[in-house]
Amino acid sequence: MARKLDRSRGFAEVHGPGVGYAYEQDGLCFDHAGVEIGGEALEVAEAVAQETLVTEEASVNAPAKPKAKPGPKPKAAPARSAPAARGPVFES
Repeated sequence: MARKLDRSRGFAEVHGPGVGYAYEQDGLCFDHAGVEIGGEALEVAEAVAQETLVTEEASVNAPAKPKAKPGPKPKAAPARSAPAARGPVFES
């Protein structure tokens, strides 16, 4: 049965490129859920993390896309005239 991370004791959060686990305690590695991973599972997790790192580096080092050309300027709205009178106008 896999051990679980004891959060009441000291443990380390592990960050960085190519790291396949989230926590470390007493020399053991734990996933994000706090379940111990080791042996083949740890090797697979680290391989996936390394592959992700390589993919991210490739996308960062890819040539920049050319900027889009600016489109045409919007046309000015037509000038408005004074509002029309409402209803008949009676003179006295």
